[in-house]
Amino acid sequence: MRYEALASHPEGMAESLAAFLDVPPAPLCFSLARAHARSVGRWRRDLAPQTLAEVEQEAGELLRSLGYA
Repeated sequence: MRYEALASHPEGMAESLAAFLDVPPAPLCFSLARAHARSVGRWRRDLAPQTLAEVEQEAGELLRSLGYA
């Protein structure tokens, strides 16, 4: 599950996740409804350049392997 998909379609993703976990979807729908598309890419605006460099150093390889540029 990608965060971008969750933020764009929280109810649908909650239902898919509930089916995968074999649990009722209502609690997941309630919890995941707070995700919103405005938060996608927020790190570009909110993190200081030094912090971005630290994230890249720590998790850059993993993020690239998951398809993030």
